[in-house]
Amino acid sequence: MIPYLTSEQMAQVDALAIEWGIDIPRMMENAGRNFARFVFDELSPSSVCVLYGKGNNGADGLVAARYLHLYGVREIRILPASSEGNEFVKHNLAILEKLGIRPTEELGKCDLVIDALLGYNLKGAPRGSYAELIRKANELKNSGARIAAFDLPSGLDPNTGTCAGECIKADYTLTLALPKIALKLAPKDVVGKAFVVNLGLPAELYSALGISVPTDLFSRSDVVPLKENE
Repeated sequence: MIPYLTSEQMAQVDALAIEWGIDIPRMMENAGRNFARFVFDELSPSSVCVLYGKGNNGADGLVAARYLHLYGVREIRILPASSEGNEFVKHNLAILEKLGIRPTEELGKCDLVIDALLGYNLKGAPRGSYAELIRKANELKNSGARIAAFDLPSGLDPNTGTCAGECIKADYTLTLALPKIALKLAPKDVVGKAFVVNLGLPAELYSALGISVPTDLFSRSDVVPLKENE
């Protein structure tokens, strides 16, 4: 059985991973690469819009944009929800700029929307440009685009599975490391099909926190379907 974690438990996992030497850039690289490989293989997008925030979730999305470029997707637009960004966002933006991929405010049309706006640290309803980008993403879905969310659909409370305001209506949610409890509680039209993405964290790390994880969870693939009865 795959355990579901609260946001507090996930924060403990991240902190211990860093203590063990599995640093944030390493986890982001694993997250972005595995996410991009999955959506490229499963959805074959010809055009991608990455909506990203100023934190680690946003940086994950930018890594995925780089890998999708590497896999041959030539129409990639990245749209920021904030003019600010942490060191990981800035680092990955600098790499993308060398590839000719720069932030834009024009969403336009695309086959695939990647939701990398908000992660498991969300408190309260999305506001301002975050809420506006969520609305625009859902409008694109109504026009035929598919939405793949990093970790959690933006706007979804990580612990209660409720939406206090605007909320992404994902077709796919690729949750990182282990699923958050919200994915068990949220409506199906918010989560879509759920999968777990390998970040390279060993079962022994979880065991140190009293969390039991199958040692062979990612033995066949770095992206594993999350079964509804788990």
